[in-house]
Amino acid sequence: MSKHVRLAVFDCDGTLVDSQHTIIETMTMAFAAFELDPPTPDAVRHIVGLTLEVAVERIAPDLTTAQQTEIVAAYRDLFHEVHARPGQRAPLFPGTEAALDALEAAGFILGVATGKGRRGLDAVLVE
Repeated sequence: MSKHVRLAVFDCDGTLVDSQHTIIETMTMAFAAFELDPPTPDAVRHIVGLTLEVAVERIAPDLTTAQQTEIVAAYRDLFHEVHARPGQRAPLFPGTEAALDALEAAGFILGVATGKGRRGLDAVLVE
């Protein structure tokens, strides 16, 4: 008799976590660190879910690779600074916690597939 494994895998940003406000703020700060005009909030919303390197390349294609790399590094540092603020944690979407609890109770193994590094994922999901 074979046993079937039930697996549910979710993206983080925009699926489990409503992190768009934090992402927009952090991206704005990263560009400002280099005295560059920040991307519009709408432009940033369109890159949510992409890896940071691809996201910066898409919203700032006219910058050099070196400038894009500097913005990525600044974003990573600033993201953790923003998350360290009291009460800054990005909220789960309504019903997310209950849905995950129900899936886990039904025997699903839960996973997250994301472009975030482990440090970034822990910052938004681990209390």
